[in-house]
Amino acid sequence: MDHLEENGETNKDNYEADDETASGCGSRKCRGSVHWRRFRSNLFLVLLLIGIAAGIGMGMGIRQNHPEFKANKRYVAYLEFPGRLLLRMLKMCIIPLVFFSLVSGMASLPSTTAGKLGGYAILYYMITTFMAVLLGITLVATIKPGLKAKQQYEGETGTIVQPVDALLDLIRNLLPDNIIGACLFQTKTVYDKENRMMTVNMTNDTTGDLYLANNEAESQLLLLTVNSECTENHSLTEVNAPELRVTHVEIVNFRTSSVRGTNILGIVLFSILLGVIIGRMNDATGDLLFRVFDGLQVCIIKIIKIFIWYTPVGVMFLVAGKLVKMKDVGDEWTTLGWYIMTVLVGLAIHGFVVLPIIYALFTRKNPFMLIIHMGKALFTALGTASSSATMPLTLNCLEENAKVDRRVTRFMIPVGATINMDGTALYEAVASIYLAQRLGHHLNAGQYVTVSLTATAAAIGAAGVPEAGLVTMLIVLTAIGLPATDETLGLILAVDWFLDRCRTMINVLGDSLGTGIVEKLATKELDQMDKAQTSRRGNARAEYTNKAFSYSGYDEESDKTRL
Repeated sequence: MDHLEENGETNKDNYEADDETASGCGSRKCRGSVHWRRFRSNLFLVLLLIGIAAGIGMGMGIRQNHPEFKANKRYVAYLEFPGRLLLRMLKMCIIPLVFFSLVSGMASLPSTTAGKLGGYAILYYMITTFMAVLLGITLVATIKPGLKAKQQYEGETGTIVQPVDALLDLIRNLLPDNIIGACLFQTKTVYDKENRMMTVNMTNDTTGDLYLANNEAESQLLLLTVNSECTENHSLTEVNAPELRVTHVEIVNFRTSSVRGTNILGIVLFSILLGVIIGRMNDATGDLLFRVFDGLQVCIIKIIKIFIWYTPVGVMFLVAGKLVKMKDVGDEWTTLGWYIMTVLVGLAIHGFVVLPIIYALFTRKNPFMLIIHMGKALFTALGTASSSATMPLTLNCLEENAKVDRRVTRFMIPVGATINMDGTALYEAVASIYLAQRLGHHLNAGQYVTVSLTATAAAIGAAGVPEAGLVTMLIVLTAIGLPATDETLGLILAVDWFLDRCRTMINVLGDSLGTGIVEKLATKELDQMDKAQTSRRGNARAEYTNKAFSYSGYDEESDKTRL
């Protein structure tokens, strides 16, 4: 197709030519220009690091000099306001960036190449996510941070989040009934608690499961009985009486509802399908549609580049606000010290040992050079705690710094920011087992397998927004029979804001290294596309030349006869 022209070409030659020209110039002015360009290319990273350091200093200073500040939610909201503006600016561009990038990226690829890229991407995402979960389980089972905590805790049974419902929600969100509504809402199973004063007949079968005998409650889930005619302290599953009169029951009804939040999974699937269809339209209409989407994508990137320069300021106030809101930094970090260390060690091993080894094995390149090129994106992820908000910078670093083929980045990064959550998967595995240890629950081998599977699935369903992993962790807790209550999550909530930033950085790093791996695996297909584009351009030039000669009255046969 004509619209494939130059889409897969990077600006690598231009950058190399500029560097050669600059290095070949021996004048002091030229050398100064080279140094200025290098400083300018790293200026954003320097400002971002200064912003993070200033945020830490500001937050700790306010805690020391104005202790009453943290008790006033209005003051804290004022402090975080500049940072919230940064998140709003970046989130404003997420939907158009994902949509236009995926459509133009998929339209630029032949269907066979797109299929191979998708296969490589999904395989990489699933393998690395599962490896992260296994690493987390190994570390938490070895270190046992929950047994080293100062205080043990006994939680209460809370609302059960059924893993099956979470899986069905994931499928529903992949196929939204309204693509416009997917920009505003996502589908989620909602549980409604209801306390009733009623009398029911209950039977206990040989498996120990309780069933409601009355027809009224057949479709409802019985969670808790408060007052019964049993005088002894037995759980319901231990009561062997054929009939039990219950005066106060708590019943949970479930329903499918639309909740606020972008359904990014549905938008991604729709964008991929639309891009593939446009790529198969070998006519002027397909060419026009591609150029429209590609042009809109360029416009969004330019808007984001303007917003990005506000990032150091926004990150400074976000970090300061989080520090001010903490109740007691010393006590919380001391109590959760082993837990924090376990998560950080796991993230460091996975992000800077496991993933680089995989990258080096497939690409035969130095992975740490790519990590250095990704510095701006990684520190932005550390500051914003959102892989989706970091996506514009991730694309910029990969294409302009690492010189990764834009045909690969425009497909991998939007998809990866949605479903590739290595850091989140590791965190959920460590956190759930830590809570089990803290609550005194002994997990068997089957429950460890359950943690590995549900943590992998929950990480895929986690949105790329701050503290999304804390929400999806409810699925893992419920799957292994732990209470999913506010009191239980409160044990780790105090430091989640910090760990959230660390795991987001690993999520972005995993996306970036995966993009380099997929580019290497798809080298043959990309080279074939480049050759096809060169051939088409040559044929177009030959056709143009022949038309020019025909318009001028030139006749090749008559010219040969005259000779």
